[in-house]
Amino acid sequence: MRFTIFLFLELLLWSSTGFAHPEAPAHFSTSNIQPWGYLNDKNQPDGLLSRLVEALEKETNIHIDNQIRPYPRVIHEVKMGTTDFAVMFNSPQSRAIAISIGRVVNPKVVLTALSDSEKLTDLSQLKGKAVGYLRGSKYGAVFDNNQALNKVPLGSMEQGIKMLLTHRIHAMVGTEHSFYFTLKKLNISTDKVMPIFTVNETSGDLYFSKKSKNKYLIEPFKKALQTLREKGILHDIFYNNDYMPQSSHPKN
Repeated sequence: MRFTIFLFLELLLWSSTGFAHPEAPAHFSTSNIQPWGYLNDKNQPDGLLSRLVEALEKETNIHIDNQIRPYPRVIHEVKMGTTDFAVMFNSPQSRAIAISIGRVVNPKVVLTALSDSEKLTDLSQLKGKAVGYLRGSKYGAVFDNNQALNKVPLGSMEQGIKMLLTHRIHAMVGTEHSFYFTLKKLNISTDKVMPIFTVNETSGDLYFSKKSKNKYLIEPFKKALQTLREKGILHDIFYNNDYMPQSSHPKN
């Protein structure tokens, strides 16, 4: 009888520690924006952030449930705590609902236009003109707070490039990763459409929901992310592919 009680108390103590959760998956929400996240032909998660998830799963040895979601739903799930992690731009909106556990990538936000457009060097030259952007995205105060532009919300970079080619918008803003991926997908040369200048260089961070109860996940994923950075795996995921030009690679 004493042994049974002792065993019960020992199991109860063990279950109250952070080691009681190794079988529970970590939940990730990934934005359905190419090339960051999408479902492939086999209806499986694919894209840059899905490859990041695979690398984190391997490094932590913790199973990850990665769901591809529309961007507004990703934000909602992080806010409500129904997902543990998401990669989001480092912004006041992200920091209000989640905790950054580390930088993932520093994508450049570029202004894209037709190659034969007049020389543009600053957003002020586009006052009153139609400038596309991906709906819901935050690109930094220099663009987000600019009230002089006629901003046109877009569903995808592909839609934006097609609208550029048909002169329905004057320019568009987006990450260089999305731009070069879409050019390759549409088989369009930079002789026709090209990045004109860098609007901002932002940070995409791995965020942990403030409402998530799975706080024990923070430390292993923080360490794993740092390890992936030190091994050069993050650089390989985001830059060593068949569409990012060598000139876009970070210097460090």
